[in-house]
Amino acid sequence: MKKDYVESASDKKRYPDAEDYNGGYEKILETFEEADDDDDMNPVVWYILNDPDLPNITDITIGEISEEMDNESYEPIIDMFAENSEKFAHVDTLFIGDSDSDGWHGDYSSLFAAMPQLKSLTIRGSSKDLSFGSSAYLPNLKHLEIICRGLSSDLLKDISKLKLPNLEELILWIGKAGNLQSFDGDVSDITPLLSKKLFPKLRVLGLLYNEIGDDIAIAVMASDLLPQLEELHLDAVSLSDKGGQALLDNVAKIAHLKYLNLDINCLSLEMMEKLEGLGIKISMANFA
Repeated sequence: MKKDYVESASDKKRYPDAEDYNGGYEKILETFEEADDDDDMNPVVWYILNDPDLPNITDITIGEISEEMDNESYEPIIDMFAENSEKFAHVDTLFIGDSDSDGWHGDYSSLFAAMPQLKSLTIRGSSKDLSFGSSAYLPNLKHLEIICRGLSSDLLKDISKLKLPNLEELILWIGKAGNLQSFDGDVSDITPLLSKKLFPKLRVLGLLYNEIGDDIAIAVMASDLLPQLEELHLDAVSLSDKGGQALLDNVAKIAHLKYLNLDINCLSLEMMEKLEGLGIKISMANFA
């Protein structure tokens, strides 16, 4: 059963209330202060742990846990899940960081150890200090998505060490150079993830928001992961005609794809016309 914060028909619950995006945290803070239980505890953590609906919620989304999320960390949330595993044993879907602000994330290895039942995990925010530890085993995880301005090469190595035998969807916002939190690697840091041995059941791959779109396209075309994919998302990248030609040169390898997303690219109109003739479902938007 999934239940929303507000008493209405919904299939997920967000803390704070998604229906009151701006004022939700203040309401939780007010309730926390009135309870006068533990001044050292994060108010959102306190609210979740004391929510009478918690035993019935399987899908949890975490938004703002402070009034100034750009200067705050989600580590209290990570610790909450890790230290109260019995309260969250039934939860299989997490979205941590559903906010327009760049809250920080820390080490998720303790959360992974406490919640092996997870089926879906989405992380959004700053990549500062974000890490997964080493060799966590998440046998039920089917969806992993990281939305940030720039991944670190160390985090990509962490992902390659995870044991995710049933992962079906992997979506990574790689990031661009020059941002406050920017991608510090190159395609060689991404290539190890393009392995059917690592992800034997992967069907959807997204490598988004980066400046090495051509290199990534070429690497994906050469990978043994490609034949098992149903969807390939290379949108919001600097994909130029060089990368487009790599797709054309490997038309037999991508003919099985059910969907190819190349939105927000740097392709020429001529190349886009050629790609439209591939005979597969493709989406393109050219802002070159």
